[in-house]
Amino acid sequence: MDGISFHNSTQVINDDKNKNGVLLMISSVQCKDMSLTTLWDPGANMSLITHKTAKRLGLSGQDITLSVTKVGNVTEHVQSKEYVIPLTDLGGKIWTIKAYGMEEVTAEVARVDMSRVEQLFKGINKNDIHRPTGQVDILIGTDCCILMPNKEEQIGNLQLMKNQFGYCIRGSHPLLEVPKLSNHGIVRIYWASGKIIPLNDIHVLDRDSIKDKLDSLFDIEGPGKQTTLKCGSCKCGKCAVGQSQHSLREERELNIIKSGMIHDEESQQWIVNYPWIKNPNNLPNNVNSAVSRLGSTEKRLLRNSLKYASAYDEQIMDMVKRGIARKLTKEEMMRHNGPIHYIPHHEVLKPESKSTPLRIVFNSSSSYMGHTLNDYWAKGSNVINDLLAVLIRFRQESIALAGDISKMYNAIRLSPLDQHTHRFVWRNLETHRDPDHYALLTVTFGDRPSGAISTLALHQTAQMYQHIYPDASKMVIRNSYVDDILQSVESVDNARLITQQTEKMLACGGFRIKHWIISGNEKCGSNLQSPVSGESVEVDLDEFAHEKILGMRWDPKQDLFDFKVKINFFS
Repeated sequence: MDGISFHNSTQVINDDKNKNGVLLMISSVQCKDMSLTTLWDPGANMSLITHKTAKRLGLSGQDITLSVTKVGNVTEHVQSKEYVIPLTDLGGKIWTIKAYGMEEVTAEVARVDMSRVEQLFKGINKNDIHRPTGQVDILIGTDCCILMPNKEEQIGNLQLMKNQFGYCIRGSHPLLEVPKLSNHGIVRIYWASGKIIPLNDIHVLDRDSIKDKLDSLFDIEGPGKQTTLKCGSCKCGKCAVGQSQHSLREERELNIIKSGMIHDEESQQWIVNYPWIKNPNNLPNNVNSAVSRLGSTEKRLLRNSLKYASAYDEQIMDMVKRGIARKLTKEEMMRHNGPIHYIPHHEVLKPESKSTPLRIVFNSSSSYMGHTLNDYWAKGSNVINDLLAVLIRFRQESIALAGDISKMYNAIRLSPLDQHTHRFVWRNLETHRDPDHYALLTVTFGDRPSGAISTLALHQTAQMYQHIYPDASKMVIRNSYVDDILQSVESVDNARLITQQTEKMLACGGFRIKHWIISGNEKCGSNLQSPVSGESVEVDLDEFAHEKILGMRWDPKQDLFDFKVKINFFS
C-alpha cells in the first residue's frame, strides 16, 4: 500500500517538556515622566488601566459603565471610568489613547533573566529589551492596533517584537527560564470583549450570597421546622445563643441596631442611626454617576408616555409632601462635611395596588467603583414572627381581623448622617436644567437593615405601652408579620375594642393603620380610616371582596382563603 501517514510527522509546537512558562508581550512605556508596566494584548478589544495607576498619573476620568465579557462567555456590568492617557514613544512623539479603569488587570509579572536574549537574536543585547516586573499598570488592546508590536524575528516558539516604544518578546524558549503558573495561579485576564453601555440600561441585582437567598427561601417555605442549637458558649459565630435562633454574629448585629434606635417622646417617633460596620467616610461621592443615571431614567420614562413620566414625578413630589424626602439647599450642601452618597432610583409597577400603582424604588445595592452601600451596614437577624404560627392563631377564634400598617418603613426617621448617604437627584422632568438634590428622611425599603429596624421599632413600641394596652401589645408582638397585623377573637365587639387600642398604641411610635378588616356578613363588620377626617368610617365588605394577606387571598365576608391560578390551555 502506497501512502503517507501525515499525523506521524505532526510537530507539537507548545510541548512543555522544558517545564517553562510562556512570555506575554510586556514592556515599559513612558507617560508623564513615569514608566508604566504595559501588556500588549491583541486579543482584547479595549484598553484597560488600573485605577491606582490613573490616580498616580493625576488623571480625572469620565464615569461610564462597561459590559465586560470574561473568558468563559460570562458577562457582567462594571462601574468604571474612561481615562485619556498620553503615551510618549522613543522618538518623543505623544500618542493619546483611551483606556477604562479596573481594580486589577492581570496577575503580577514574574522576573525573567533576559541576559541570554542576545545569544538568540543578532544585533540585540539585553539592554534593548526592558521587561518590567510586578503589577501591570496598563493593558493596550486592538482598539490601538496601530501601536501593536510587529514581529521582527523568530526562533522556534520565541518571537522578537517591535513597535514605537521599543522591543519586547513573546513565546517560549528553553534558554529562557520562565516561571510556569500552577493550576492555582492562572493569569487573571478579566476580558474577552467589552462595550460601553448607558448607565441606567442595566438592572443591578442584590449581591446577597446564594446561601442567604436559600436561607430566606427555607425560612418562608419551611416555618416551624428549624432546629434550635443550644451550645450558648460557642465562639465560632454560627451557633445560637441559648434558646435563641440567632447566631452570635446576628446577635451582635442586632445589638448594634438596637443601640442606634431612639424613641423621641416629643414627636412620638423613632429615630435610627444605621448600623455601620464599615467607615462611611470611605464611601465615594457618586454624584456624577447619579446625574448620568437620572438622564437615562428620564429618557426611559418619557419614551413610555408623558402620563407615565408624570406619575413618576408625582410620586417624588408626594414623598416630599409627606416628609419622606426633602430638597437640599446649596448652602447646606456646601456646609456639610460628612460622607455623601447618592442612590439611584427606578419605578416598579403594581397594577393590583389602588393607592400606588407605580412605586419608586431606591437601589442601595447599586455598585459604584467597587463600593456598595448595603455592604457598609449590618443586616441583623430575622426578627419577624413565625409565619405558620401567625396563620394558625389567625384561624383560631370565630372572628378574624386584619390590619395593614401604612408605609411602615417611612414611619422611622433617619439620623442626619444617614440622610446624606441617602441622597438622590431629580428635576421634575425638566431635562434642560441641572437636577435638584434631595435627601431621604426615613428608613428605605431595600436597605440591608431596614427589615430588622422596622420590625424592632414596631415590637418595642408595643412593649413600651404593654402596661396600658396589654391585649393590643400582645397581638402586635406575637401576631404581626412585616406590615400585616392578624388576630382572631370571640366577637365583633372584642375585635373593635382591640383595633382601637392598637391604633392608639402604635400612634405613640409614629405608626398608622391604613385600614382594619373584620370578618363577617354585617355591613359594620369592617372599618376604614377616612383620609380626610382621620376618623373611622363604616364600609361595606363587598368593597373588600378579597384582601391579600401573607401572600394569599382572603375573602373576609366568608372568612375563607382562596387561590387564583392561571391555566394555559394551549401548552
